[in-house]
Amino acid sequence: MSPAPHEPHAGRTVRHPSPPPHGECLISPRPDDADPDNPWRSPDRRIAHPGPSQSRFRSELGLPPDRPIIMSGHQAGLWHAGIAAKWFAVGAAAAARGASAAWVVVDQDTNDLFRLPVPVRDMATGQAARATWNLVPGPFVAAHDGAPTGLIPACSPGPFVPPPGRAPEPGVDDSCARIIAGLAAHAGATSAAEQFARAASDLLAPLAPAPFLFFASAISRTGLFAEIVERMTRDPRACRDAYNAALTEFPDPTIPPLSESAATGSELPLWALGRGAVKSRSRVTSSQVASVERASLAPRALLMTGLLRWAGCELFIHGLGGGESGASGYDRITESWFRRWLGVELAPAAVVTASISRWPSSRPLPSPEAVHRAMWEAHHARHNPRYLGDIAADNLKHELLSAIRDSRLSGRSAAPAFKELHQLLERVRTSRSAQIDTLDTRARIAGDESRSATVRSDRTWPFPFLDPAELERLADRVRAQFRTSAGPGAGP
Repeated sequence: MSPAPHEPHAGRTVRHPSPPPHGECLISPRPDDADPDNPWRSPDRRIAHPGPSQSRFRSELGLPPDRPIIMSGHQAGLWHAGIAAKWFAVGAAAAARGASAAWVVVDQDTNDLFRLPVPVRDMATGQAARATWNLVPGPFVAAHDGAPTGLIPACSPGPFVPPPGRAPEPGVDDSCARIIAGLAAHAGATSAAEQFARAASDLLAPLAPAPFLFFASAISRTGLFAEIVERMTRDPRACRDAYNAALTEFPDPTIPPLSESAATGSELPLWALGRGAVKSRSRVTSSQVASVERASLAPRALLMTGLLRWAGCELFIHGLGGGESGASGYDRITESWFRRWLGVELAPAAVVTASISRWPSSRPLPSPEAVHRAMWEAHHARHNPRYLGDIAADNLKHELLSAIRDSRLSGRSAAPAFKELHQLLERVRTSRSAQIDTLDTRARIAGDESRSATVRSDRTWPFPFLDPAELERLADRVRAQFRTSAGPGAGP
């Protein structure tokens, strides 16, 4: 059952803690790092040849069984520049290392395909803002809410209609037209996941050749998956205990342990995909697994990545989410689980990501502390005459506060002093209204600029809305790192 173990560098996973600055890509480790355990080293030195079980698994997925594979992937969608960088890297690395490039579309996931953030501008303030493009009508979304993207039918997107008071940024209308055309070209796809994956591939085609696309749900049709499910069914507790022990070794609050119940048995790392009238997914337990058709089963995240790194590739490229999750990273959990449960090592993994903001700016923007200070000053000035330069009124304010306190302590009514205090503050606000207006304006502008800065610096805009020249520079930077690192034994 077990594919041949990988070389001693197997299981080596490199992580990086934060995204790079605007316009930069992060490849960790660097392809030109001379460390002998560097997972990017050329195939003849650092990538094992697939064994018989690996070859069968690859053939069943449509992957080439007779040459090394560098793989990456993501949920279906029109993702941000960090994911596009993985797309560029998987092809560039494969070309430089004489390997094949593959991309897994995670179509058993339930990510929202149909709401895209769109860069717009507030017509009243001129500030950068965000609008939401609902690609399809609400009833379509509601009918498929919670369904895996591989079970949702292909859609016919409608146009983007800006909300009142917002105008699309330059180039956005053309980007929307390209997205609509890309999705329309694949209106006959078997699912929304396939439609979006192939549309994304077409939209990136001018920048990089597409890797081989395959779908994670197809893993359930492989012999290796059947063997894994049979092993889980035969001894579910061993699977669960090894999984939970790995979580104990590398705690991660985003990944819950597999549960155990006297009524349902051990929870298994599988989804049951509802393919009938109700298209949904549900967790599977050892008491249920025999009643679920294998074609309706799908691996959950750690099992999917583990199988692909065990039998599907010689190197897996993650983004920041996969390379580092919480305090541990799900790669380390997966590696520990497969080692404990199956006694196997996984292919190495590397991290690739990038950041491209929609509105990069060299102009200094207010810090959160500066915004807070401006808002505090605008509020403080209304209640503290000294802050507006009226020392006499401020002294009188403190006399009235003392009178209020003394009245309360002696049991007398503080209402007369309290009324006089409010009248005093109102007179100061009227006489110093120009100063207060200036502080209010400063606070409003700081708040607007801060909110706009958050929008402008956002690195998660869908790649079709980014500057095409920036995307092209990113693709060139990624390719350049692999060209300069290509050495003896590397591919073209």
